[in-house]
Amino acid sequence: MSVRFNVNDQVKIKLTEHGTQVFNKFYKELGLDPSPYIEMYLQRDGRFKMQMHEVMHVFGPELTNGCKIPFETEIEFA
Repeated sequence: MSVRFNVNDQVKIKLTEHGTQVFNKFYKELGLDPSPYIEMYLQRDGRFKMQMHEVMHVFGPELTNGCKIPFETEIEFA
């Protein structure tokens, strides 16, 4: 079975404490306040809903063998 998925599609992820730090650092390094972005992405269930390419852009540099994971390993396609 194969499933088609576009990197522009929405996914939901649950950030770890480390992931929250990574998210905030990402926007602060751009000279931006992360608060409006948290409000934009954070869902009522505590997960972040973002396009997959945004997840890759923000968290990709953190994802290496043996890394502190920035989000729980289960990703929901939204």
